[in-house]
Amino acid sequence: MAAWAPATRVSDQVFTLKRNPYFVGVDPSGNQLPYLDEVRFTFFADIQALNLAAIAGEFDMQERHIQMTNYPVFKENEKTGKYRVITWPTFGGADAVIQFNQTYKADADIGKLMATKEFRIALSEAINRDQIKESVFLGLGEARQGVPSPGHPYFPGDQYAKKYTQYKPDEANKLLDQLGLTSAMRTAPGFCRPASVSSWSYRSCRRSRPGPTSLSWSRRIGKRSASRPSSSSASARFTSGCGTTTSS
Repeated sequence: MAAWAPATRVSDQVFTLKRNPYFVGVDPSGNQLPYLDEVRFTFFADIQALNLAAIAGEFDMQERHIQMTNYPVFKENEKTGKYRVITWPTFGGADAVIQFNQTYKADADIGKLMATKEFRIALSEAINRDQIKESVFLGLGEARQGVPSPGHPYFPGDQYAKKYTQYKPDEANKLLDQLGLTSAMRTAPGFCRPASVSSWSYRSCRRSRPGPTSLSWSRRIGKRSASRPSSSSASARFTSGCGTTTSS
């Protein structure tokens, strides 16, 4: 039996879960789990409304859909909103990833290129990750590959986590030249199609227009990329007993 049971419909504006008094889980001291009597999720029509409510200190905890661009505002309002802003590395190891479709078959030539290791290395070395960190992540985080984070049992070590992450546009161009991809070919319309390269960003660092990676590729190695927008979800409030617990 689960630790929580729904007390309202998931389609309601506020979705409420009640603690299951018969849940079998206990902590090391023998206290029954879960500790909280109730969890409430409030649904918002858009991300901006959710972020404004978070800045006002209306939530007990919120992780998803908090926009990185609002980080300075969150820090400025910590005391007045009676909350804390906590940053930590994602368990998956990356907040923003560009993934090549190595099984792409709609165009045999493009598919072969995507499956070529040297091509992927070239584009990796053509990404100015420091620029992205400063302009998108406000200087937070570190440049690394999309591998599990340190502390994860499958973390492969810095040797692989930081492999091909240094910004080397000249080396990237040499690799592309060796593959026979001339400058004219790289700037040809349709050379890189949205179906071939997908730009995926976790949480709210998503961009609805070509971001720093696209600009870096187009200026340094004459390659075009595409990114996709996305949207909203819910906030969570936790209650213990008959009072509301608020982070401060």
